[in-house]
Amino acid sequence: MAHRREAADRRGGSGGGAVLGRLSRRPAARSLARGARVPRPEPEVGLLPVTLTSDAHDDPVFGGAPEDLVTLQSHGDTFDLPAGAVRLAGSPAYPNQAFRYERAYGVQFHLEVSGEMAREWAEVPAYVSSLKRTLGREGAPAFLTSIEERADEMRDAGRALFERSLDRVVTR
Repeated sequence: MAHRREAADRRGGSGGGAVLGRLSRRPAARSLARGARVPRPEPEVGLLPVTLTSDAHDDPVFGGAPEDLVTLQSHGDTFDLPAGAVRLAGSPAYPNQAFRYERAYGVQFHLEVSGEMAREWAEVPAYVSSLKRTLGREGAPAFLTSIEERADEMRDAGRALFERSLDRVVTR
């Protein structure tokens, strides 16, 4: 998604639409935030809620989303918001979970995960090993099971956010 932001910047931001991107360890995606990377002492891993801010309720993309949005978290760092950004969602450990900066949106969580993806991850030894180190021996299988149980809920919320972001692009 960051490449779309860069393309919009080259066009001078014409069109007035929204860009929605997930922030990650990749510098190109993090550059969307234009904020500093901030390592945290404890990773945030699991299906965890993020809570919308009051600004999110009036936002054209996040407005209409549940107050507490179930998300998949798997990160150990966060970011500072750029000057002028509007924080839209946060969690107790990671307050900058979603934001709007001009017409661009960034999120630090996943909503696109399916049960099929979780089953595939369960077949990747390195991923399972990482989960066991982070969540403990019993936590890794429970995490993957919880993804399967809540995947439809997350994907429905993700689809709604994405559709509202597309509506902003198409209607402008």
